[in-house]
Amino acid sequence: MATRGVPGKLLDVVGEREGENTRLGQAFVLFGLLSVVGGVGLLVLIETFEFEPEAFLTYQRIGIGVAGYGLPVFLYGVVVLGGGGRRETEAALVGGLLSTFAVILFVIAYSGRWEALASPAYTAGALSVYGFGTTLCSVGAGRAVFPEGAPDDGGADPGADPGIEIEAESEFIWGDPPED
Repeated sequence: MATRGVPGKLLDVVGEREGENTRLGQAFVLFGLLSVVGGVGLLVLIETFEFEPEAFLTYQRIGIGVAGYGLPVFLYGVVVLGGGGRRETEAALVGGLLSTFAVILFVIAYSGRWEALASPAYTAGALSVYGFGTTLCSVGAGRAVFPEGAPDDGGADPGADPGIEIEAESEFIWGDPPED
């Protein structure tokens, strides 16, 4: 997607709530879900059947990478579909980029048999960056779906004292009451 030389244009296009962005959000959500399911499915497949050691390692890296990348893509799609504002979109975008970097670092760090003790610095760093990135994506998705100040309990006043009941209206506001 080209930005036509205007800084921030990509975020403005993704942040809009009309037409194509709904399709874009749906595409991200679908791609994210399929990536997670496909990556986990590939991992189950390679654990079920025997492969040569080199092929096993290659398929294992692909499965982990695809599954790990699917979660932030899914969350970014939720932000786009939820009509997140500029802050939510930017948080999810930065989180997605951090998660992508962490997945790449994770795949590179495990050149051997997926042992955490072989390269603990890369392991801790990759998991920390991935956790921070997915947290940013989750916060963006949460704020896009549940904006601040939206009533979550059917319209009750969030600042009201729960022990005080509000009396019902005793008169009709418009017109006369119906005849029984």
